[in-house]
Amino acid sequence: MSFLYPLIFVSVLILILGVISLLILRFLTPELWRLRWSKVTIYLGVILGLVSAAVWAIGFYVNALWLFRISALTLASSILFLLAVIISLPLSALFKLIINLIFKIKDLRFSTGEKRKTNNERRRIIRAASLFFPSLALSTAAGGMIRSYRGAELPEIRMKFPHLPEHLENLKIMQFSDIHLGYFVDLDDLSSTVEDAMKLKPDLVLVTGDVADRLEMLPDALRIIAEMNPLLGVYACMGNHEYYRGEKEVRQAFEKAPIEMMINSSKSLKMQNGTFTLAGVDDPIFMRNVSPEFYTDALEETMSEAPADEFKILMCHRPDGFDFSAEMGIELTLSGHTHGGQIGFNGRSIFENWVYYPYLWGIYRKSNGSNLYTTAGLGHWLPFRLGCPPEVPLIILERN
Repeated sequence: MSFLYPLIFVSVLILILGVISLLILRFLTPELWRLRWSKVTIYLGVILGLVSAAVWAIGFYVNALWLFRISALTLASSILFLLAVIISLPLSALFKLIINLIFKIKDLRFSTGEKRKTNNERRRIIRAASLFFPSLALSTAAGGMIRSYRGAELPEIRMKFPHLPEHLENLKIMQFSDIHLGYFVDLDDLSSTVEDAMKLKPDLVLVTGDVADRLEMLPDALRIIAEMNPLLGVYACMGNHEYYRGEKEVRQAFEKAPIEMMINSSKSLKMQNGTFTLAGVDDPIFMRNVSPEFYTDALEETMSEAPADEFKILMCHRPDGFDFSAEMGIELTLSGHTHGGQIGFNGRSIFENWVYYPYLWGIYRKSNGSNLYTTAGLGHWLPFRLGCPPEVPLIILERN
């Protein structure tokens, strides 16, 4: 029942946003609170969100593409509407307070007739502000929804290591993750992204899980990615959706594709002047309550045959495996899974330090020199991206 956790999370989020919206309406904008339509609009937003969340989960469970897309669109719209209320009403109330204060100071110098004119001017300004801030919030939300349907970015992520072997200087790794083919990304989108990615000439291509939610698209997806034909090959690790959608079918698709699936395994890859270790660790499948022993045991198995003196790169679908990989001295871990929360600022998720999940988006470093990059991924579950665009990062290794 993999849809239950996101369903519960989204439903609770909508209820919290609804309560906050009503409290703001009641205490910061009492003049709007007295208008029945304002409260009814928020109630309808909450109801639409809860119904959409339930239909969204059903669409995922029965793998009904049209149902999932429609409900995801209405679900995103309701959440964004409530967020727009929460952001815009306090700004409108603050602006009203400032304008009233300014005009009160001005009124001290005016006669009664002049005060009447300034009161009319004040009402016009406040009325304009009451429309401006909600319109700005809603237009920003609409922009985020439009951005989710545009192509992926291909950012260059330069990662520095104090003891990087000379033969790995400027090694270029292209990372595909969380494509989620079938809902909002199709094979044409993937093909277009791969075509752009090939121009960057990566040395190695890694796929860190959650490739396809419609398994009939998986063989073609693997073929398209494999066409990049990088010098050091294309490799993949398991994500939770590979298990959700059918482990047996996924394994069979990879066995027929020129992409090696690495599950708790490692291998030395040879370059002209040296070697390095590439590894892939399994996914714990479950959304919550993952035992620490899982990663400890899985990584011990994964790295059991890896040469101790080689630079190590690990594919780990979930970034919470980074704490364990760093303890083992693995220099670079590449992850996805989080989608960066789909809302970010300055290269970080806005949910950073606000949710229990660690390492949401970007570069993370440990004191021992171990590095992690968590990608925001190519696909998404809700059609909304703001400050956290779909991406296929090009990781470039550099000596610190």
